Order: sequence, then C-alpha cells, then structure tokens
Amino acid sequence: MLRASEQDLICDLAETYHIFDYRSLPVSLVATLATGLRDDSRIKLLMSGEKYPRELITSAIIADRITSLQYQLFGMKNPKFLCDFLFPDEEVEKKEQAEVFSSGEEFDAAYQRIVNGGE
Repeated sequence: MLRASEQDLICDLAETYHIFDYRSLPVSLVATLATGLRDDSRIKLLMSGEKYPRELITSAIIADRITSLQYQLFGMKNPKFLCDFLFPDEEVEKKEQAEVFSSGEEFDAAYQRIVNGGE
C-alpha cells in the first residue's frame, strides 16, 4: 500500500484512526490497521483500480433510471444522465445516437442502403 500511494494511506489512517505518524507504530499494527480500512478508502480504491466508490455508482445508476422513467413518462427534452458524466465514452455515445428521418421515404432509402451493404 505504501508503494501505491503513501499520501493516500496517511490520509486514510488519519481520517479513520486519527493516526498522524504511522512510522511511530509497529509495522504489524500499521499493516493490520491498513487492511481494516473501508473498501471506499482512498488507498483501497486506488489499489483496486476503481475511480469511484460502489455506493456512488449505485446511486448514480438509480438516479439515471429515475431520469429515464421521467423522460419516457413526461417527455423530458434532452435528459442528462449522471453515469455519462462519471464514465464518459465518446465511441458509445456516437453509436447510440439515433438517426432522425423527416419522411417515410427517407427512412426507406436509408434502410435499403443499410440492407444492401452500402452504409
């Protein structure tokens, strides 16, 4: 944990156990205390490669589902989803953009282009 980020470990030990000088403690005690840190502590998030705590991600997903329901039920314009801000992915956004047609003929022409392999 020290190699990953000593500063994050110091912050977590100070926040959780009010230990400001971990070097004055025996190594085995510091190791035990570091292992007992919460899963959403700075050092554990860093070591697991996660950007955000699971509770935050779960809350964002729930909020996005509610926004989606509001969009479907009440016809909101341009809904904003929290997960899009937390995990931006430009390629997914480009693929998910809907193509809009102003007439049935325009749709049929685009459909024929796709079916015939000439997209």
